[in-house]
Amino acid sequence: MDYEYTKDSFMNPTQVLYRKCGKCAKKLFPYNSNDQDTWTNWCFEKCRNDQVSPEKLMLDRSPNINSAHQQRPIKPYYY
Repeated sequence: MDYEYTKDSFMNPTQVLYRKCGKCAKKLFPYNSNDQDTWTNWCFEKCRNDQVSPEKLMLDRSPNINSAHQQRPIKPYYY
């Protein structure tokens, strides 16, 4: 989406919603920026039209994204 940035544009409710959608998209697709952009735009339209939160849409798509045991521990390399 193209926005004209002004002094107070960061507090614009549509900008705040779009940034929230972008943060959720970054969590869902950490390695693919094309999917992030696509999901952000879809999420923004869905949130605006259906009055749901981006976090709910993110959890609907990936329910265990916030659970700590889903993340793999770092493997130490011994040389």
